[in-house]
Amino acid sequence: MNKLDLSNRQDRTFAKILAHQALEAGDTVYLKTDDAEITFAQADDLTSRLASGLAERGVQAGDRVALFLANDPEMVMLALAINKLSAIWVPVNKEYKGVWLQETIERCRATLVLTDTAGL
Repeated sequence: MNKLDLSNRQDRTFAKILAHQALEAGDTVYLKTDDAEITFAQADDLTSRLASGLAERGVQAGDRVALFLANDPEMVMLALAINKLSAIWVPVNKEYKGVWLQETIERCRATLVLTDTAGL
């Protein structure tokens, strides 16, 4: 891969920078929590696969994707995958219920809402 030129706007995308880091420092830890470690190479691979799946579901640049998920590594990887598509991720607090949740989802105009069953 060519060296990134961060003065060039075309090189200042999340996807290009992460791919570069995956090649240059693939085994270096990118994200660490009490329960998980994700390297640059793993993050690049996982976010690319997630982005592909989201694109298959119709997510395109500029679309909003609501993330009604716990604050954990999976949520972070999904947010970064959405960035790879030049879409917009909208975090929605897992404590929202009823009308407050409904209005939040409606107002953000998400084309897709991603959630899990934890806490529902």
